[in-house]
Amino acid sequence: MNNFPVKLQYVPLTFINTDNEKIRQIKNTIINKHVLLEKNETKKLASLIINSQYGYTTSAKPEGNYKLLRITDIKNGSVNWDNVPFCECESPEKYLLKPNDILIARTGNNISYLVPDDVPSNAIFASYLIRFTCNEKLNPEYFFTFLNSYAFWSQILAKQQGALLQNVNAKRMGELIIPYCSIEKQKEVLRSNKEIQKDIERTLNLYKLITSTSSESINQSSYLTKLRQAILQEAIEGKLTVDWRKENPARKGDPDFDAEALLEKIQAEKEKLIKEGKIKKQKTLAPIKAEEVPFELPVGWVWTRLGEVCHIEKGSLGITKAIPGEYPLVALSEERLSHNEYQFNCSAVIIPLISSTGHGHASMKRIHYQEGKFSVGNILCCVYPKFDSVLNMKFLYIYLDMFKEKFFVKKMKGAANVSLNISAISETPIPLIPIHIQNNYEKIVKIIDELEKQVSERKVQSEQLMQAVLREAFEGGR
Repeated sequence: MNNFPVKLQYVPLTFINTDNEKIRQIKNTIINKHVLLEKNETKKLASLIINSQYGYTTSAKPEGNYKLLRITDIKNGSVNWDNVPFCECESPEKYLLKPNDILIARTGNNISYLVPDDVPSNAIFASYLIRFTCNEKLNPEYFFTFLNSYAFWSQILAKQQGALLQNVNAKRMGELIIPYCSIEKQKEVLRSNKEIQKDIERTLNLYKLITSTSSESINQSSYLTKLRQAILQEAIEGKLTVDWRKENPARKGDPDFDAEALLEKIQAEKEKLIKEGKIKKQKTLAPIKAEEVPFELPVGWVWTRLGEVCHIEKGSLGITKAIPGEYPLVALSEERLSHNEYQFNCSAVIIPLISSTGHGHASMKRIHYQEGKFSVGNILCCVYPKFDSVLNMKFLYIYLDMFKEKFFVKKMKGAANVSLNISAISETPIPLIPIHIQNNYEKIVKIIDELEKQVSERKVQSEQLMQAVLREAFEGGR
């Protein structure tokens, strides 16, 4: 006969049968820590039981003289007797449950029950349960522990019969093989098994705590992103400033309230700068059509083209030619590189000019926000304001990032090398709204950014804790 390393068999099937790779790793390492090296004798179940018996066939009732224990009443190896229904029984002495009886579901669905000392005196068991009574060579708790092991249920599954409803025959179950040792050794195994279960439960509880924290962090991060976008939309649509606008209706000719007046002021400033030679005269941009804009603006606010209020300048540095230095270098990746010189000194939005994936497919993983002194790679462009007190660039960044698919990706062209030209970027419609509202939105975003930073730090801590758990599982006890 085959020999079993005893402790290997005493791990719950629900723990073994899992699709989670990390739990499998933890399970395997914990088991390996506790497996006994010596081999043990095996016996057929039939030689270790007094008898096996099917339960009583009857219907449950709201009232009766006997409690009828069914498969559905057994939850994780225990029974809430207050919820067990009643029945009538013609020969109750044959079916009354006694302490240390072992019940197994005939359906082979990993349900078993060790009858405790405080079992109700009027409890009987239903027909789809099989009762086993151990002889003096088999400790009932030892047998019950084995019932919850992979070694037992893999044999059960192999012996199931039936097409639609698979059942287990009591006689065939008597042929099952279990690891056997003396009663004293069985008690020792039970003590060791309890230590294994503590180890498993401790590790799994910690794992679940870590994964739930990590999952919570991911959910919180997603929620904060949606919150940032939702507040932006409400700011642009004027929903955050309804009361303020009622108290301060659009004043004709006042640039702080009348967007048309603000545009006129911007245009006058542009003409002045052109005459002074500080900026070049640009091509007149087409009027904005209704289908181009994502939101409706309240009275007094208007849409304008990005090129009307911002410089859009291509980066000048080839990434491979960068010389590491003190200034951030904005490239396609999320992380900043560095360079020993800077090209810009401002707050700006950086937009890639080439597809993130290439090969004829248009995509854009991210746009960037950058401030201070920095350089930009030559496959990106820098968008920065022409005029002070008109645009908050953090506000603009979140707006453009929210609609990058609509404004940029859909305008990319090319067969193999898919790219975006600066003229297409300059045509992007942006909302011209009071600067103090943009500034207030930035304050809200800073709070959200701080929350997101805390969530990210918790996620890192969770991952570090998970690695510690896995190290403990692999290395502990050596």
